[in-house]
Amino acid sequence: LPARHNTAGLVSMVNSGKGGGSGQSDSRFLIQLVGDAGFLDGRYEAFGRVAEGMEVVRKLEAVPVSGTKNRPLEPCSIDAAGELPRATHTPTRRPRPP
Repeated sequence: LPARHNTAGLVSMVNSGKGGGSGQSDSRFLIQLVGDAGFLDGRYEAFGRVAEGMEVVRKLEAVPVSGTKNRPLEPCSIDAAGELPRATHTPTRRPRPP
């Protein structure tokens, strides 16, 4: 099932078709700022979440914007991003009680 846009920090691919229905994603993405953005469900595909650095996302959110498209009044960019290594869990054995 597709992820629901119900938590801040989700990362979604932008669907470039009209109304988001073309099924063609492009290189743009969004980071969800509000807790409930159900209007994005079915339009954009959530594929990840901000695992660390949500304070940086909040700083981006605070940048003043202008116009109906909410364009930032000063340049904003993310210069580096990546995938965190998958955590490996080695179970520890507990001694059996006597």
